[in-house]
Amino acid sequence: MDITVDTWSTVGDMADVSDEDIGGNATKKYSNLSFAGIDFASAAVDATEMTHFSIDVWTPDLSEIRIKLVDFGMDGAVGGGDDSEEELSFSMASNPPVVPAQWVELNIPLSDFGGLTGRSNIAQLIIGGAPAGGSVYVDNIYFYKRMLPPPPPGPAMAAPVPMFPPAEVTSLFSDAYTNVTVDSWGQANVTDETINGDVAKKYTNLVSASIELTSSPIDVSDRTHFFMNVWSDSLTAFKVKLIDYGMDESVGGGDDSEHEIEINSVS
Repeated sequence: MDITVDTWSTVGDMADVSDEDIGGNATKKYSNLSFAGIDFASAAVDATEMTHFSIDVWTPDLSEIRIKLVDFGMDGAVGGGDDSEEELSFSMASNPPVVPAQWVELNIPLSDFGGLTGRSNIAQLIIGGAPAGGSVYVDNIYFYKRMLPPPPPGPAMAAPVPMFPPAEVTSLFSDAYTNVTVDSWGQANVTDETINGDVAKKYTNLVSASIELTSSPIDVSDRTHFFMNVWSDSLTAFKVKLIDYGMDESVGGGDDSEHEIEINSVS
């Protein structure tokens, strides 16, 4: 749905704007550009449910294009004390890169506009460019909500079969090895799930799960690595902590030791 744009060039901006027909498609061209203000305060956009802002740009000579969004706040008035704004810069080094003489879709998550603390009354778009005096064509300017497909209910394939020789493995849980005694798999919601014939542990509503084998502590002094397969439809970080009870084999005996590591989506 198109909204009413009050002006494609606000008073005091530094640009010339014209309507251009390119292959039968209406396009806005800004020339002699330093910055251009696009005002739609009479039909301000409530983007609180939106996830992205998109604009197509084409420039023959700009090395940088800047995009600023301005929200007028709850009072709907510029300068009312609750305005917020953020400007982002795009160049050959950005993602996506601005490539001269090529249409580029700037598909920007609204979360990238960190200073835009309000999104219910977005009333201005300001386009800037460098070096000053260049030109840019713009088209397809809109906000939208990205609908992500629902995650799968569980893994479609079983975890890979580990290839380490049994003599080199002390296993807590695996169909490939003989497992040691585990006293408890934790107080979180845990179930056994069979995936393509392979049994896996599934934890739901997870905050933390303490897997205990205190009745038969394991000696891994001759082991070099800890190994596990994990699959999640929602976690962005996963933490693993190992605890040794020391020579007295008693928690809190003074010689306990532990360490926790975190694995995240960029590890």
